[in-house]
Amino acid sequence: MIRLLIIFLCCATVSFAQNTAYDLQLLGEQQQKVGAFGKVKKKRSFKPLSILYAGTLGFYQNQISPQWGANCAFELTCSRFSAEMVKEYGLAKGFFMTFDRLGRCNKLSVYETLPLRINPQGKIIDPVSFYRLKK
Repeated sequence: MIRLLIIFLCCATVSFAQNTAYDLQLLGEQQQKVGAFGKVKKKRSFKPLSILYAGTLGFYQNQISPQWGANCAFELTCSRFSAEMVKEYGLAKGFFMTFDRLGRCNKLSVYETLPLRINPQGKIIDPVSFYRLKK
């Protein structure tokens, strides 16, 4: 009985795996719209948390940050870093990576950093590309 079941499952898997009409239908549904200059237009969706986060970050960058001056120890300021991380990795991971960065954002971190990662102005070079997984 078990042998018959195994043979049936193998035959069913092979017949469904070779269904080219179904594969072409899936490809047709997944085609993306291509705009000017070959850019793929992404379908925008309404995400209230992302809009709230972007609005709060924009308010901070435009209203609060200029009043404090350029005292950030990093070359890519924490607010710009946060915007890039959220854009690259999404809201959840970008949010937590921002908190990690804010924990390191102080003048002592300049003394704990390798000299190769400090630019001539004395700011720490810490781009978003440092956080990508290496393949």
